Amino acid sequence: MTSNLKCDHLANAPAVGFAEPRRTLCIGLDLAWHGGSANDRSSQFDFLAAAVFDECGTWQRTHLKRVDLQNRDPDGSITAGAIGQLIKESGSIESRIILAIDAPLQTNQATKNKQYRACERHLSLHRKRIDKQAGGSNGWHPNLQPGAVLTNRVKNVLDHLLRELNFWLWKSDANLPERTVLECFPAEAIWAAKRMDRYPESFTSTRVKAYKAQKGFHLNATQVRALVEDTLLDGFKFTTQTPQDWVSLIEAILTWMLNDTTWIKSGRYRGGKWLDDVVDSTLCLATAICCALNRAHVWQDPDNQDDGHIIGPGVMQELLTGRTRLTATQL
Repeated sequence: MTSNLKCDHLANAPAVGFAEPRRTLCIGLDLAWHGGSANDRSSQFDFLAAAVFDECGTWQRTHLKRVDLQNRDPDGSITAGAIGQLIKESGSIESRIILAIDAPLQTNQATKNKQYRACERHLSLHRKRIDKQAGGSNGWHPNLQPGAVLTNRVKNVLDHLLRELNFWLWKSDANLPERTVLECFPAEAIWAAKRMDRYPESFTSTRVKAYKAQKGFHLNATQVRALVEDTLLDGFKFTTQTPQDWVSLIEAILTWMLNDTTWIKSGRYRGGKWLDDVVDSTLCLATAICCALNRAHVWQDPDNQDDGHIIGPGVMQELLTGRTRLTATQL
């Protein structure tokens, strides 16, 4: 794939993240925008996937937690409290922290109706051009949802993070604060990994996104492993400095999942949100790790920067031009 696109300005886009690597707590959060469905208790959970990385980008430990949203946590205090507790348990009170959230966090629109934000329109426009240059999306493209209006729960969680936990919302015109919260979109991360030629050629979009199609199914351990690895393993080995670190991290997450009794019913693992949340949070975690290593990209309308941002793993130049798939000697 060549880079002679009608979005040439993207080819010079700087990497998103910290220019100087240091010990960093990276967190991915799959956030229930409304606290789950009022009529489905099993949907009333958030999920946190976190890992500590040292200045060399080497993984040290993971922290994984399903956050039980009692009464759907409308004020966001339960999830904010869980993040605060995670920071303490990881020994990262004084460390650099990047929190990547799967939810729209910012808009300047005053509308009361659902609307696409400038960042979503920006991503959609250039994504289509990039896919056209690559011969078509073949189902890999993310299906965008309107990010405005922000839900009250999302705003409340963000308010707790900014006021009580000393986070700052990501901005393009400033150095990243020591505690940065940013917005990402797991489906965009998958698409970006495909455009960077990370998945094996035999993998289809249906196979990689199959974890999203398991609601109502009861899975054995082998099926759970296959679904998680198909999405996360090959596609995101570039996330850390060495592929083996990412392999070890995914194995740790799988071990936790297979030992987590909360989603087991009659000896099987329940598909749906129980599975989706872990995978999506790990995709957010990949984005946070890439930011820690200055290897992320952003979709943001340069003429409307207050109307949201979507950050994903991998630098923009690799996304535009593709990159040689990892060879056996690199694994």
